[in-house]
Amino acid sequence: MVHKFENHSSWTVHPNPSKTSSDIYCRFDFPENKKVRLAIYQTDGRFIKQFSEINTATQPTFVFQLDTVGSYMLIAYFEDRVELRKIVVLD
Repeated sequence: MVHKFENHSSWTVHPNPSKTSSDIYCRFDFPENKKVRLAIYQTDGRFIKQFSEINTATQPTFVFQLDTVGSYMLIAYFEDRVELRKIVVLD
Protein backbone atom coordinates (compact mmCIF):
# COMPACT_ATOMS: atom_id res chain seq x y z
CA MET A 1 0.00 0.00 0.00
CA VAL A 2 1.30 3.45 -0.90
CA HIS A 3 0.48 6.42 1.32
CA LYS A 4 0.38 9.88 -0.16
CA PHE A 5 2.35 12.42 1.87
CA GLU A 6 0.35 15.48 2.81
CA ASN A 7 1.71 18.65 4.36
CA HIS A 8 -0.22 19.17 7.60
CA SER A 9 1.11 22.46 8.92
CA SER A 10 -1.83 23.24 11.21
CA TRP A 11 0.29 23.39 14.33
CA THR A 12 3.35 25.38 15.29
CA VAL A 13 5.91 25.48 18.07
CA HIS A 14 7.51 28.75 19.16
CA PRO A 15 9.81 30.32 20.11
CA ASN A 16 12.27 28.05 18.42
CA PRO A 17 15.05 28.17 19.38
CA SER A 18 14.00 28.62 22.97
CA LYS A 19 15.86 29.20 26.22
CA THR A 20 16.06 26.84 29.19
CA SER A 21 13.09 27.13 31.57
CA SER A 22 11.26 29.50 29.20
CA ASP A 23 7.72 28.87 28.04
CA ILE A 24 7.39 27.03 24.73
CA TYR A 25 4.03 27.35 23.00
CA CYS A 26 2.49 24.65 20.87
CA ARG A 27 -0.42 26.19 18.91
CA PHE A 28 -3.03 24.07 17.13
CA ASP A 29 -5.06 25.62 14.31
CA PHE A 30 -7.41 22.99 12.91
CA PRO A 31 -10.83 23.66 11.38
CA GLU A 32 -12.24 20.78 13.43
CA ASN A 33 -11.57 19.36 16.88
CA LYS A 34 -8.61 16.98 17.16
CA LYS A 35 -7.34 14.91 20.03
CA VAL A 36 -3.57 14.82 20.30
CA ARG A 37 -0.96 13.37 22.63
CA LEU A 38 2.44 15.05 22.80
CA ALA A 39 5.72 13.38 23.68
CA ILE A 40 9.24 14.78 23.82
CA TYR A 41 12.40 12.88 22.89
CA GLN A 42 16.00 13.97 22.61
CA THR A 43 17.30 13.69 19.06
CA ASP A 44 19.30 10.60 20.12
CA GLY A 45 15.97 8.86 20.83
CA ARG A 46 15.94 9.17 24.63
CA PHE A 47 12.40 9.62 25.96
CA ILE A 48 11.95 12.81 28.03
CA LYS A 49 8.23 13.13 28.85
CA GLN A 50 4.69 12.59 27.62
CA PHE A 51 1.74 14.89 28.26
CA SER A 52 -1.92 14.05 28.80
CA GLU A 53 -4.20 14.00 25.79
CA ILE A 54 -5.12 17.46 24.49
CA ASN A 55 -8.46 18.43 22.96
CA THR A 56 -7.59 21.15 20.43
CA ALA A 57 -11.08 22.70 20.56
CA THR A 58 -10.83 23.46 24.28
CA GLN A 59 -7.04 23.85 24.47
CA PRO A 60 -5.73 25.33 21.19
CA THR A 61 -2.46 26.37 22.86
CA PHE A 62 -0.35 24.07 25.02
CA VAL A 63 2.54 25.53 27.06
CA PHE A 64 5.54 23.59 28.37
CA GLN A 65 9.19 24.09 29.35
CA LEU A 66 12.45 22.24 28.79
CA ASP A 67 15.13 22.70 31.44
CA THR A 68 18.18 21.33 29.64
CA VAL A 69 20.10 22.70 26.65
CA GLY A 70 19.81 20.43 23.62
CA SER A 71 17.89 19.39 20.54
CA TYR A 72 14.53 17.71 20.99
CA MET A 73 11.76 16.19 18.91
CA LEU A 74 8.18 17.03 19.84
CA ILE A 75 6.02 14.17 18.56
CA ALA A 76 2.31 14.78 18.07
CA TYR A 77 0.15 11.66 17.98
CA PHE A 78 -3.09 12.63 16.24
CA GLU A 79 -6.03 10.28 15.71
CA ASP A 80 -5.05 9.69 12.07
CA ARG A 81 -1.31 10.40 11.87
CA VAL A 82 1.94 11.18 13.70
CA GLU A 83 3.90 14.38 13.13
CA LEU A 84 7.01 15.90 14.64
CA ARG A 85 8.69 19.23 15.18
CA LYS A 86 12.32 19.80 16.13
CA ILE A 87 12.94 22.11 19.10
CA VAL A 88 16.31 23.65 19.99
CA VAL A 89 16.91 24.83 23.56
CA LEU A 90 19.79 27.21 24.26
CA ASP A 91 21.28 28.48 27.51
